[in-house]
Amino acid sequence: RLVKLVGFGASAVAIIAVSLLIAYQLFTTQKPALLPQTYGLQTATGAIGQNFQSLLVGTGPGTYFSDFARFRNADFNELDIWNIRFFNSSSLMLEILATLGLLGLLSYAFIAFRFVQNGPKSPLFLSALVLFILSVIFPFNYALLALLFIILALFAIEAKQTSEITLHVL
Repeated sequence: RLVKLVGFGASAVAIIAVSLLIAYQLFTTQKPALLPQTYGLQTATGAIGQNFQSLLVGTGPGTYFSDFARFRNADFNELDIWNIRFFNSSSLMLEILATLGLLGLLSYAFIAFRFVQNGPKSPLFLSALVLFILSVIFPFNYALLALLFIILALFAIEAKQTSEITLHVL
Protein backbone atom coordinates (compact mmCIF):
# COMPACT_ATOMS: atom_id res chain seq x y z
CA ARG A 1 0.00 0.00 0.00
CA LEU A 2 2.85 2.39 0.82
CA VAL A 3 4.54 1.63 -2.52
CA LYS A 4 1.33 2.56 -4.33
CA LEU A 5 1.07 5.85 -2.47
CA VAL A 6 4.70 6.72 -3.17
CA GLY A 7 4.27 5.83 -6.86
CA PHE A 8 1.10 7.87 -7.09
CA GLY A 9 2.66 10.82 -5.30
CA ALA A 10 5.76 10.79 -7.48
CA SER A 11 3.79 10.58 -10.71
CA ALA A 12 1.32 13.25 -9.57
CA VAL A 13 4.17 15.61 -8.66
CA ALA A 14 5.86 14.95 -12.02
CA ILE A 15 2.68 15.59 -14.00
CA ILE A 16 1.86 18.75 -12.06
CA ALA A 17 5.43 20.04 -12.44
CA VAL A 18 5.43 19.41 -16.19
CA SER A 19 1.98 20.98 -16.58
CA LEU A 20 3.05 24.07 -14.65
CA LEU A 21 6.22 24.32 -16.72
CA ILE A 22 4.23 24.12 -19.95
CA ALA A 23 1.72 26.70 -18.70
CA TYR A 24 4.53 29.01 -17.59
CA GLN A 25 6.24 28.80 -20.96
CA LEU A 26 3.00 29.40 -22.85
CA PHE A 27 1.94 32.46 -20.88
CA THR A 28 5.21 34.32 -20.39
CA THR A 29 6.72 36.80 -22.80
CA GLN A 30 9.17 34.20 -24.09
CA LYS A 31 6.54 32.09 -25.74
CA PRO A 32 7.73 29.02 -27.61
CA ALA A 33 6.88 28.98 -31.28
CA LEU A 34 4.07 26.45 -31.61
CA LEU A 35 2.55 25.49 -34.91
CA PRO A 36 -1.08 26.66 -35.02
CA GLN A 37 -3.61 23.80 -34.90
CA THR A 38 -5.04 24.60 -38.34
CA TYR A 39 -1.64 24.22 -40.03
CA GLY A 40 -0.94 21.03 -38.10
CA LEU A 41 -4.24 19.63 -39.35
CA GLN A 42 -3.51 20.77 -42.92
CA THR A 43 -0.11 19.08 -42.82
CA ALA A 44 -1.59 15.86 -41.44
CA THR A 45 -4.36 15.71 -44.03
CA GLY A 46 -1.87 16.47 -46.80
CA ALA A 47 0.45 13.71 -45.60
CA ILE A 48 -2.23 11.04 -45.39
CA GLY A 49 -3.96 12.19 -48.56
CA GLN A 50 -1.15 11.18 -50.92
CA ASN A 51 -2.27 7.60 -51.53
CA PHE A 52 -3.85 4.62 -49.77
CA GLN A 53 -0.56 3.51 -48.23
CA SER A 54 0.10 6.89 -46.63
CA LEU A 55 -3.49 6.91 -45.37
CA LEU A 56 -2.91 3.64 -43.54
CA VAL A 57 0.69 3.92 -42.34
CA GLY A 58 1.58 7.59 -42.82
CA THR A 59 4.88 8.87 -44.13
CA GLY A 60 7.04 7.15 -41.53
CA PRO A 61 8.25 7.85 -38.00
CA GLY A 62 10.31 11.01 -37.62
CA THR A 63 9.31 12.50 -40.97
CA TYR A 64 7.18 15.40 -39.76
CA PHE A 65 9.82 17.95 -40.76
CA SER A 66 9.64 16.90 -44.41
CA ASP A 67 5.83 16.57 -44.20
CA PHE A 68 5.59 20.14 -42.97
CA ALA A 69 7.87 21.39 -45.74
CA ARG A 70 5.85 19.56 -48.41
CA PHE A 71 2.27 20.10 -47.28
CA ARG A 72 2.08 23.51 -45.62
CA ASN A 73 -0.19 26.01 -47.32
CA ALA A 74 1.14 29.13 -49.01
CA ASP A 75 -0.76 31.37 -46.58
CA PHE A 76 1.56 30.14 -43.83
CA ASN A 77 4.17 32.51 -45.30
CA GLU A 78 2.08 35.47 -44.14
CA LEU A 79 2.49 34.55 -40.45
CA ASP A 80 5.19 35.90 -38.14
CA ILE A 81 6.58 32.38 -37.79
CA TRP A 82 6.97 31.79 -41.54
CA ASN A 83 10.72 31.21 -41.27
CA ILE A 84 10.53 28.51 -38.59
CA ARG A 85 10.69 24.88 -39.66
CA PHE A 86 8.69 22.68 -37.31
CA PHE A 87 9.90 19.23 -36.38
CA ASN A 88 6.69 18.50 -34.41
CA SER A 89 3.06 19.12 -35.21
CA SER A 90 0.75 21.28 -33.13
CA SER A 91 -0.31 18.20 -31.13
CA LEU A 92 0.92 14.66 -30.67
CA MET A 93 -2.29 13.27 -32.18
CA LEU A 94 -1.82 15.22 -35.43
CA GLU A 95 1.83 14.21 -35.59
CA ILE A 96 0.88 10.56 -35.16
CA LEU A 97 -1.74 10.93 -37.89
CA ALA A 98 0.77 12.45 -40.33
CA THR A 99 3.71 10.15 -39.63
CA LEU A 100 2.02 6.87 -38.62
CA GLY A 101 -1.29 7.17 -40.46
CA LEU A 102 -4.69 5.95 -39.39
CA LEU A 103 -3.29 2.67 -38.05
CA GLY A 104 -0.91 4.54 -35.76
CA LEU A 105 -3.63 6.91 -34.59
CA LEU A 106 -6.04 4.03 -33.95
CA SER A 107 -3.33 2.15 -32.04
CA TYR A 108 -2.66 5.15 -29.82
CA ALA A 109 -6.38 5.72 -29.31
CA PHE A 110 -6.81 2.03 -28.46
CA ILE A 111 -4.10 2.25 -25.80
CA ALA A 112 -5.76 5.34 -24.33
CA PHE A 113 -9.23 3.74 -24.45
CA ARG A 114 -8.11 0.51 -22.77
CA PHE A 115 -6.29 2.47 -20.09
CA VAL A 116 -9.32 4.65 -19.36
CA GLN A 117 -11.53 1.57 -19.37
CA ASN A 118 -9.32 -0.30 -16.86
CA GLY A 119 -7.66 2.57 -15.05
CA PRO A 120 -9.95 4.26 -12.51
CA LYS A 121 -8.96 1.73 -9.85
CA SER A 122 -5.29 2.65 -10.20
CA PRO A 123 -3.57 5.55 -8.41
CA LEU A 124 -1.69 6.21 -11.67
CA PHE A 125 -4.93 6.86 -13.52
CA LEU A 126 -5.05 10.64 -13.10
CA SER A 127 -1.43 11.13 -14.18
CA ALA A 128 -1.81 9.17 -17.40
CA LEU A 129 -5.23 10.67 -18.12
CA VAL A 130 -3.76 14.19 -17.92
CA LEU A 131 -0.97 13.16 -20.29
CA PHE A 132 -3.44 11.63 -22.76
CA ILE A 133 -5.49 14.85 -22.70
CA LEU A 134 -2.38 17.00 -23.13
CA SER A 135 -1.35 14.88 -26.13
CA VAL A 136 -4.47 16.07 -27.95
CA ILE A 137 -3.67 19.73 -27.27
CA PHE A 138 0.12 20.11 -27.20
CA PRO A 139 3.13 18.74 -29.04
CA PHE A 140 5.08 16.20 -27.01
CA ASN A 141 8.82 16.04 -26.66
CA TYR A 142 10.66 12.81 -25.93
CA ALA A 143 10.58 13.42 -22.16
CA LEU A 144 6.79 13.68 -22.03
CA LEU A 145 6.35 10.70 -24.30
CA ALA A 146 8.73 8.66 -22.15
CA LEU A 147 6.88 9.77 -19.01
CA LEU A 148 3.57 8.62 -20.49
CA PHE A 149 4.88 5.18 -21.36
CA ILE A 150 6.67 4.80 -18.01
CA ILE A 151 3.37 5.53 -16.25
CA LEU A 152 1.63 3.00 -18.50
CA ALA A 153 4.31 0.42 -17.71
CA LEU A 154 3.91 1.07 -13.97
CA PHE A 155 0.17 0.68 -14.41
CA ALA A 156 0.65 -2.68 -16.15
CA ILE A 157 2.99 -3.88 -13.40
CA GLU A 158 0.54 -2.79 -10.72
CA ALA A 159 -2.35 -4.46 -12.53
CA LYS A 160 -0.43 -7.72 -12.82
CA GLN A 161 0.51 -7.67 -9.13
CA THR A 162 -2.96 -6.89 -7.83
CA SER A 163 -4.82 -8.88 -10.50
CA GLU A 164 -7.77 -6.56 -9.91
CA ILE A 165 -7.56 -5.06 -13.36
CA THR A 166 -7.88 -7.27 -16.41
CA LEU A 167 -5.49 -6.50 -19.21
CA HIS A 168 -7.12 -8.59 -21.94
CA VAL A 169 -6.54 -7.01 -25.31
CA LEU A 170 -9.86 -8.01 -26.85
